[in-house]
Amino acid sequence: AAAGDGLLRAGRAEQAMQRYIEAPKWSPASNFHYFDRAARAGAFAGRSGEELEAILLQALEIHPRNVPQRVLLASLYRSRFDPPRLADAADVYEEILRLNPNELSLRIDYAQVLAYLGRPADAADQLERALWFNDQLDAAEPERLTPARVRELQEAIATLRAQAS
Repeated sequence: AAAGDGLLRAGRAEQAMQRYIEAPKWSPASNFHYFDRAARAGAFAGRSGEELEAILLQALEIHPRNVPQRVLLASLYRSRFDPPRLADAADVYEEILRLNPNELSLRIDYAQVLAYLGRPADAADQLERALWFNDQLDAAEPERLTPARVRELQEAIATLRAQAS
């Protein structure tokens, strides 16, 4: 993995990706983080969405409860496929939120995907849940949404509810 890090710093993402993929063969313990690094290096190297998906799915086989790699996978489905694989992204977000239900930003991202899929009522429900979780946070919590962001989400909820009816 150290060789991959050096290659990545040197701007040789393609070679770094290969080193990260090979790293688990030499590691005494299963380390799914190598696959995470391989996927990121592959993205820098311009690898296809299918190749990056295969790397992340390998990592999730090793550690199925890994939320950050699922976030990468959902992002991949949204951005590296033409057309975007939004239904797959929605499935991944659903699993992410099952594993980590309190994450505001991921719930908001999920709502955006649902809206793009033509599911405005479900999107509004997710935004309302995000606001509910936000209200449970201490006022000093840095993860708390700003008042301006809360208003944006309230407006989005109203728009989505209007679309749903």
